[in-house]
Amino acid sequence: MTTFLNKWTKKSEKMGKSDKKISFLFIFIGSLLFFLIIINISDIFSSLLTSEKSLFLVDKIEATSYNAYCVSSADFDNEEEAQIHCEQIKQIGGMGIVFKKGEYFALTSIYPTLIEAQEIQKNLIELDYEAKVVKLEVKNILNKYKGKNKEIVAECLHSFKEIFLSLYENCIKFDKNLINESQLKGKLAEVWTKNDNLINELKENQVNLNSEEKNFVLSLMIESSEIIEDIILFKDDKMQLSSKVKQGCFFIVQLNMLLAENFV
Repeated sequence: MTTFLNKWTKKSEKMGKSDKKISFLFIFIGSLLFFLIIINISDIFSSLLTSEKSLFLVDKIEATSYNAYCVSSADFDNEEEAQIHCEQIKQIGGMGIVFKKGEYFALTSIYPTLIEAQEIQKNLIELDYEAKVVKLEVKNILNKYKGKNKEIVAECLHSFKEIFLSLYENCIKFDKNLINESQLKGKLAEVWTKNDNLINELKENQVNLNSEEKNFVLSLMIESSEIIEDIILFKDDKMQLSSKVKQGCFFIVQLNMLLAENFV
């Protein structure tokens, strides 16, 4: 009996050790499988976050608002009188655009800051003009996109402001005789090329815009390129090149206003 008990005890001890080994093995395998599952879930979630079709991550593109300030030398009750005055403005290198905002304003120039506009307004008032500052407001554009091509969309939305500032800066240099006509048109050709390249990028890439949005942005960008090209090719004995560039600034800002107001 004692011998049997001794044998059974030894056998039980061996079985206990074996059971512990099996339990440890199951725990080890279970832990490993759990760890692998967690890694796979993390990878799946991560890929969803970075995917172009992600439901979790939305990239925002913002084209900030800004103002442009036009100076008018006079305002009129009817468009015909304002147009006659604008023809005189164009002959001396002013913008010469009729702009209706209540009255009909005869715009002479456009500026990116209110301080610059007010300085010109003051000068005109000293010359007995009833000068006023007319503000053009480009509203903020905030849209949501998914995917790697969002940078192209952002560049396109910002291109209008960049064109306006470039036209303005080069026009100032031209008016101050810091650059000649050939240099001015050369600078504008660089602006035109950059904008045209953006247009081609927008056409060729499958950006995350619906067809209506894409066509709307494209149409305005093409129109902006035509404005620049028209300045580069400009020749007119009745109007100065400086007037044409100032008009280009105004039209680009108007396109930007249209984009901001209608882009969904």
